[in-house]
Amino acid sequence: MKHQSCGYFNNSKVKTIWVAAAFFLLAFAITVQPPAAASDALNLSADSTRWYTDDRVVARSNVKVVYKEFTVTSDSLEADLATNIAVFTDNVKLLTGGQTASGAQLTLNLKTREWNFTDAKSVMAPDKLGGRVQGSAYIKSREISGTSKETRLESGTLTTCDLENPHYCFSAEKMEIYPGSRIIAYKVSIYGKDKRLVTFERLAIPIRGLSTNLIPQVGSSAEEGMYLKAAYPYMAEENNQGFLKLDLMQLRGIGTGLDHAYQLSEGAGQVSLYYLQDRQLGGTNITGRLQHQHRLGTVNLNLTTDYRTNNYLYYPGTTAQTWQLGLTNLTSKSSTSLAFTGNASQGSGSYKTSVMALRQMQKISPTLTGMLSMNMRSSLIPGGNEDRDLDSSFELKNREEKYDLGFTVTTRSDLSNTDRPGTYSYLERLPELTFDTDSYRIGEKIFFGIPSRISINAGRYHEEPSQATSNRLVLKWDMLNQILDIGEKNQLSCNAGFSQAYYASDQEQYVIRLSSVLTTRQSDYFKTRIMYNMQDVNGYSPFQFDYTGKYHAVRAVAEYQKSNALRWSLASGYDFNNKINPWQDVALRLTAMPNKNLAYFTSIGFSPNTARWNNFVQRARLGSVEGSYFDLGTRYDLTQGRLVNARGIFALHMGRDWKLQGIAGWNAYTNGFDYRAFRLTKDLHCLEATITYTDDVGYRNASGLRFDLKIKAFPTQDLFGIGQYGQAIDTSMGEYNY
Repeated sequence: MKHQSCGYFNNSKVKTIWVAAAFFLLAFAITVQPPAAASDALNLSADSTRWYTDDRVVARSNVKVVYKEFTVTSDSLEADLATNIAVFTDNVKLLTGGQTASGAQLTLNLKTREWNFTDAKSVMAPDKLGGRVQGSAYIKSREISGTSKETRLESGTLTTCDLENPHYCFSAEKMEIYPGSRIIAYKVSIYGKDKRLVTFERLAIPIRGLSTNLIPQVGSSAEEGMYLKAAYPYMAEENNQGFLKLDLMQLRGIGTGLDHAYQLSEGAGQVSLYYLQDRQLGGTNITGRLQHQHRLGTVNLNLTTDYRTNNYLYYPGTTAQTWQLGLTNLTSKSSTSLAFTGNASQGSGSYKTSVMALRQMQKISPTLTGMLSMNMRSSLIPGGNEDRDLDSSFELKNREEKYDLGFTVTTRSDLSNTDRPGTYSYLERLPELTFDTDSYRIGEKIFFGIPSRISINAGRYHEEPSQATSNRLVLKWDMLNQILDIGEKNQLSCNAGFSQAYYASDQEQYVIRLSSVLTTRQSDYFKTRIMYNMQDVNGYSPFQFDYTGKYHAVRAVAEYQKSNALRWSLASGYDFNNKINPWQDVALRLTAMPNKNLAYFTSIGFSPNTARWNNFVQRARLGSVEGSYFDLGTRYDLTQGRLVNARGIFALHMGRDWKLQGIAGWNAYTNGFDYRAFRLTKDLHCLEATITYTDDVGYRNASGLRFDLKIKAFPTQDLFGIGQYGQAIDTSMGEYNY
């Protein structure tokens, strides 16, 4: 069968992007699948309708049929109600799922909802494609047929180019689409204008479970040299999908791997393997990962394991393993979980740790819940000795209508006799009793008519590394937040608290806490806030976990905001506990956006204690992010009289088809750039070609040059301006004045 073509295109600008067609055709298939059962009534209207005694119906001119989720219009209809077959001819249009397709003839089985469309074509908007694309798709096929489970195409073409003679198109002699599972295509060709560029005899394309990029990547990096990375779908069955990977790297060598996703009757998982004989490191790089979930009756099993050896992207010369196995059983009254986790590493140093954790939660009565947990930790310590510890915890919680009661016991046991006092940090409760209630639960104000929360803790404790052991009783009162209106312009928010702790040997400690915010609205755009915070601690506690800091400060803020055009704030404060430098910085922040093409932010601070100016932070943007713009952020040290940091981002549109983007970050500590990236983009109407240069030296050298060619309608992950740790590089300078 002869392929359809669509014109001429420069071969050097084409990449193997055949998977695009699969997703578009899949989306079309989904739109013609019945979403749910609808009314069985068939509504027919036409200028002329004749009903025959043998259950045949013939309609002519302005025919419209609404049946379940289908709406069909045509110039002619002949239906046999005995066989449930309806045939629409001449100017046929099918509307289902918000999508319209047109063609020469549509045959529809009114009972099974099987359908067949000849000379069909459709324009699919982006919102009909499930978010997969950002542009419309144009589809034509000699014949499309389908059922609720699959769709079949004969001699179909697809493109996202809206020109009458498109720049490119995909052609398939035959295609079988299984929604939510896979696509099997035969004789798939890519055309540039009228020239066929490449043909695949058969493609099995997974569309569930894996997110491997099928578009080959070409580029150059400092660690890999020139490279070509590609993936091929070797399997696409309903329950098994897999990709073979091939990486050709100038410096590293040839890397091969696979990603395989599978589904069982009660489970599913994914396996990834990668092998590289690294010629630069002179060793073998093996990376593997297994993820599996399984249901065993009422028990859910989750297994994850990773293995990496001599991986140049992480830590060359090391072997690292991690594993995690979890079993969970949930019922209406209980939850049981058992988990095994561990990790091991060999290289510059060797270590191995593992943890076995058992957790049981039980609902004993409508108000009483119990929990038992046991965690055994094992680690290989220097000298080859194994250190093993067991952490145990038992809890009972009783939640009544008016109060809560709790009972807790936590202990740590050294199973290997290797622990030394003060080596680890932990707290043992031997045991602890708790009581909690508040005004809303008991229906009374409790304390002098003030809405309050009361709690009591009593128990015996042992703490490491302080090696403290003592009885402890804590009485705690907290005032629930109160908001008072004072006149028409003032509002006062108040919080307060008090706690008293008693220990053995006549030791005790009490804490008083008070905080309030007085807000005064001077006008619709201007308001002031005075914030007062105080916490005073007296006495002594033998435990480090009872440590409570002291603070006593007041802060005032004046704020002005009129939409986004102008915002500013002026703030300062006084710390009563700081006898040397009591004054907080006088900080001014200003943001101005007079229009969408101009934005300015500045922050500057002055220290009354030292009579010195702090960092002067600025950020300015000229232009709109939708067009050409320049964004610059700087941090200037007024004390040293030098620029400390600078970051800039720009985008420059050159004519209709070219765009240049850049981003760079400079700091005075290294007296150089810590990140630079530039990208040149050529708009090819429906396609886009980019050349990206990146200079990013962090924990590894990620500098390099990359070339990409993509269909604009397909969204891709844009890594431009993303650092090695996944952080976005922007012009923000942070806040340095408080």
